[in-house]
Amino acid sequence: MSEKNETAEKDLKEKQVARNKKSTSAVVKTTGVAAKTATNQDSKILEYLQSLNEKLTSNDAKLDVLSSRITDIEETVNRDVLPGTSFDYDFDNDSRCSDAKRPLENEVDPQSKFADMAKRFKGEDVVGPPLDETLAANINDLFRQGLEETQFEKLTDSIARPDNCQALTTVRCNKLIWKLCTPQIRHTDRTLQTVGTSLVKGSILIAQAASKIAELDFSGFQSGSESEYDIQGEANSVLDLCKDALALFGHCNQQMCMIRRNCIKPVISKEYSHLCNPAVPFTTELFGDDVSQTARELEYSAKIGNKIQGKREVYKGNYRLGKNKTFYTGQAKYAGKQQGRYTEKFSGYQTTRGSEPKKGVWRKDPK
Repeated sequence: MSEKNETAEKDLKEKQVARNKKSTSAVVKTTGVAAKTATNQDSKILEYLQSLNEKLTSNDAKLDVLSSRITDIEETVNRDVLPGTSFDYDFDNDSRCSDAKRPLENEVDPQSKFADMAKRFKGEDVVGPPLDETLAANINDLFRQGLEETQFEKLTDSIARPDNCQALTTVRCNKLIWKLCTPQIRHTDRTLQTVGTSLVKGSILIAQAASKIAELDFSGFQSGSESEYDIQGEANSVLDLCKDALALFGHCNQQMCMIRRNCIKPVISKEYSHLCNPAVPFTTELFGDDVSQTARELEYSAKIGNKIQGKREVYKGNYRLGKNKTFYTGQAKYAGKQQGRYTEKFSGYQTTRGSEPKKGVWRKDPK
């Protein structure tokens, strides 16, 4: 029994050793495959990096060639320029390059009969008396550079419209129309609304200044004195300027609203395109307070117009060949025949010598 047990144990040990050898060989195989795949991936990455490096070097070479060409061009230009001259020239201080136009009388002979021709067709800019230098400099800077966003918001928020001036508000787009607008049209309309806000807020300030000037009391001055005349006259002139400025601002606001309508017009149906007509008034809303009611009125007016106009018949011409008219009455052979077509082939040209041609028969077209 002991010998049998020993042999059995030996067999088990041998089987375990064989199993271990198989497992180790499998592990070696898998590691070898993984190593091969890793090496393949690494080789692909290296190839890609090498190609990228080659492209970069070629681009660097091209840039070097371009820079050398630019330097050659600069050298040739510098050689052609006269010595002592420079490109950093102050054009602002040159009288020949200033904003003021040269008088046209210096360019032509005043004794010539055509001397007034330049004045008629190339007139100079009409200017008034100059302002204070500091004020003029500030105006030029603001009209060229504008305000920063934070300064603009702070300034516009601090200006409140008068209670009885409903028109001094930024006109908004109606919600019903706003839903139809594309993102691009909405962006354009928002930009124009911002411009309209600047216009309205500036008009509020001018209106307040005009109101304060009109409320000034000059009764304390002696009648007929020079001081009373000067102050009253200056106040009236300033008031007139404010009136003219408000008139121009109001016209600009109306024109801007019409531009906004034309920008939105492509998304509106042709049936309701009359909403963009200047005859349709705008309020705080771009297309009026009740755009649905206006649309219903347009539908009703269109129906009435169609009923009044009626249907128009299309002119098709005077000549018509009726079914009962004679077809080709020039010969008696076809007299009385109605409009139709020759249904059978005329075989006279297809017969052999000596045979008689077959007569064709005129028949009506089948309906």
